[in-house]
Amino acid sequence: MLILQANGILMKLEMTITASEKKFEEYSRDRVLEKYKTKMDEIYKKLMKIAKSKDTLALLKFQSQLERSRYQLVTAEWAKKVGFREKIGIVLKIPGLQKYQIKEERIVMYVFLAYSKGFEFRDIVDSDHPGDLERVIFLKYPYSKRLQRYYYLNTAGHGFPVLRKKELGIFPSFEDALETCELYLKPGDHAAGVIKKEELNILDTIKGKLFARLNASRFFSLTYISILKLFEKIRGKLLKIRKRELESSETHTFWLLEPEELKENLGIDLESYINLILQLDGIIDTKIKEMGRTRIKLKLFWRRIRNKLTRHAQKSERDKINRLLELRKILWQTPIIQQPKMFYHFRRDPYNQTIFDRKDIETMEKLEFYLNSILLKITDLKMESIENPSEFLRSKNIYKYDNLSDWGKIAFPIALKELFEKPLYDWAYPEKAEFSDKVKRIIFSITDTFYRRVQSWRIARRY
Repeated sequence: MLILQANGILMKLEMTITASEKKFEEYSRDRVLEKYKTKMDEIYKKLMKIAKSKDTLALLKFQSQLERSRYQLVTAEWAKKVGFREKIGIVLKIPGLQKYQIKEERIVMYVFLAYSKGFEFRDIVDSDHPGDLERVIFLKYPYSKRLQRYYYLNTAGHGFPVLRKKELGIFPSFEDALETCELYLKPGDHAAGVIKKEELNILDTIKGKLFARLNASRFFSLTYISILKLFEKIRGKLLKIRKRELESSETHTFWLLEPEELKENLGIDLESYINLILQLDGIIDTKIKEMGRTRIKLKLFWRRIRNKLTRHAQKSERDKINRLLELRKILWQTPIIQQPKMFYHFRRDPYNQTIFDRKDIETMEKLEFYLNSILLKITDLKMESIENPSEFLRSKNIYKYDNLSDWGKIAFPIALKELFEKPLYDWAYPEKAEFSDKVKRIIFSITDTFYRRVQSWRIARRY
């Protein structure tokens, strides 16, 4: 069972892992580090070459290249020292998309991992890279004054959520909801998900009902007994394997930063930022609807008259709609770290200022300022963890996370920065994804169950 304990600062999540899965994780981690060692050797050789040549310009250029690889460099060391046992992360509580006047809240449980791995085929792990970020999306709706209804979207693979949300149940809090399910990481791909406890027993329920029907018929009853005897030995072996797996299983811990801690201790207020995003998105919807009404009026008015004026009016209307769609792409499909610059250029464009009124432009400016302040705090935290790690580990914001290893503490702010390299739709709003990503989501969702079963079978067979 997934256990959730409030630790004042961190939430502690526990999950079990079997001996075969543990061996596969160790093997996979070693392959990832072996693959990355070649890249590390190349980095050190290049650095030695620059040092010998005393080329300042080349050194500055090399430093910028290292900046882009910091997450992988740190997580590679984290994987060496701690491996796969330590998993840290964060819980984000953010506004949902308000549809049909129903108040929605989304909760994202992000897990930062020391390494990423791919599909295992023919005893070869298609190793990917050090460091990975996976998440489960929860949706919360009001049910009564003290109760909420919870749904969830697991990750099918490569960060794509499954197609349909599944109901978790009605609970007084998110913590109570989590206690009714188990967390898993998909073998061969660290896609995260939760599964309800009753789903774990669904096969037993089906078998019970099926056998009750079979026993009602003498013919089927005799047939069933014959089949049972035939496969008794196989069944016994399977039970022994399962028992051995359960006896050899061990508990792994996830340490997740609570949303209140993110806001109060680190000064990162995501709710206010996303509320501004939703406000601008609502303005876009309103203006597009108004454009549609204008187009109908133009067609009715100029039905029999085709001249340059109508063509100009229609072209102008298309240009406005394209600008509105451009802003929507900035809001949802642009990496968050690039948004401030995009907002700056968009709101200062003279043509865009004719589409939006002064209040809308001020909202964009406020959003730009707000996001810049969040990114500055995260960047400062990241720079401190890298440039002065000893002082960073003693700082008031970090030292109290004494359950984490030093490399885990150093990796956390860098992973947080990586989170802001993603577009907002990738966090918790798959409805806002590009069309190509929606197609990929369908493909991974369809193949998800088969993928998991094949990988589990291969791992159990090998180890």
